[in-house]
Amino acid sequence: IYSSAVIAAIMEPLLTFDYLARPVKVVALTAEALPEITDDGRTYTFRIKPGILFAADPAFKGKPRELAADDYIYAIKRLVDPALRSPNAFYVAGKIVGLDEAAAAAAKTNATFDYGARIAGLEAVDRHTLRIRLKRSDYTFPSVIALPALSAVAREVVEAYPGNVQAHPVGTGPFVLKSWVPASKIT
Repeated sequence: IYSSAVIAAIMEPLLTFDYLARPVKVVALTAEALPEITDDGRTYTFRIKPGILFAADPAFKGKPRELAADDYIYAIKRLVDPALRSPNAFYVAGKIVGLDEAAAAAAKTNATFDYGARIAGLEAVDRHTLRIRLKRSDYTFPSVIALPALSAVAREVVEAYPGNVQAHPVGTGPFVLKSWVPASKIT
């Protein structure tokens, strides 16, 4: 419970909930706007705000690391990796084209999840554009994407601390994203 509260406070999904709105609604967070929805609610295209940086971490070798579409793809793949046994895998299970098949292949004896393999329903169109294709129409999918469990994850950080990524300091850890603020709003 406590870990979930901390994760929700420091990690940033594409969308979030505006709890002060009545009724509560989904709004853009790291995305520039709500997704473009096509294909009768089966294809969602998100455009990520450029200039959002992960907090500094030695895994980035002293260079600023900008948030990219691949970070969300990696995070979604990690949710379904059987070796990680994520309690949040159900958020995407059965939804994204090709994702269940990748998880099933990794669940076989002596198999591992192939993070480099292409999944038909997860596409980085370019550095700041993510396209997700669903198996069937789901107009509630933005609410799923707004959950903290679907926040971006930098692959190089996970690989730098194998089996121990959760032990890094909260608040200055490798997954924290600097909040995006337009230059015109800085005083």
